[in-house]
Amino acid sequence: MPPQKNTYHGATGKAASTEHFEVSVTRHAAGSRIPLHAHERPYLCFSLAGHYTEVSHRSAAIAPGTVLYRTADYEHENAFADHTGWCLNLEIKDPEALVLEGGVRLPEAEFQRGVSAGIAQLVTSLYHPVNTDLLDIQCYEALTSHLLDEHVRGKKNWVHQVATRIQDDPGQQVSLQALGREFDLHPNYLVRKFKAITGLTLSAFLAKTRVEAALQSLLQTRESCTAIGLASGFYDQSHFNRTFKQHVGVSPAQFRRIVRG
Repeated sequence: MPPQKNTYHGATGKAASTEHFEVSVTRHAAGSRIPLHAHERPYLCFSLAGHYTEVSHRSAAIAPGTVLYRTADYEHENAFADHTGWCLNLEIKDPEALVLEGGVRLPEAEFQRGVSAGIAQLVTSLYHPVNTDLLDIQCYEALTSHLLDEHVRGKKNWVHQVATRIQDDPGQQVSLQALGREFDLHPNYLVRKFKAITGLTLSAFLAKTRVEAALQSLLQTRESCTAIGLASGFYDQSHFNRTFKQHVGVSPAQFRRIVRG
């Protein structure tokens, strides 16, 4: 049987159409199975809740907090486990225009990584509606932010190494002088070039990384928000709430309530 085309299976909850993107949240019943299908346009899929297995040329177990990038016409089928699944889908309406006019470099192959703060903010925007022009900009920013790590790898090796060092243990306190010694770089040069190459200051990257580590724990565990904030490297609950809200639009507790319903 040929694969189905352009169908986001499951029950569609919140959804919006902007100038450049289609964004929606879909619900998948426990134990449900999605038949072989594909989409004519590339998209991101953010697993909000529920574990499932994706089967294509290989099988992959997808946990909450995972964001998948899938190229156009990527054929796959999904099987959800014994819990209800929720997914955020972000589809690019005109990939060629986004590349030519928007300057976005789309990956040539599928990949997956943990959730980025920009992707999480889209969930907030769907459940606390904003104007479609603002949502379109947020979609663009979420996509480019999510692809940032892929772009950094090909620029300067030490920048990727510094970023990986922070992402591997976001809860550890970071010393600029210690990073300089570890990578044999003058601290001023490290700070200046890191921003020039990634578009983020080192402090902004650190805050964003800690928010994203907290997001994974919020989605995958039942730990208290206070414990998650401290484990992710924030000084106290107030600091955690303030920084999280700056990146995601709501407090950690509010985000968890949105996702869990």
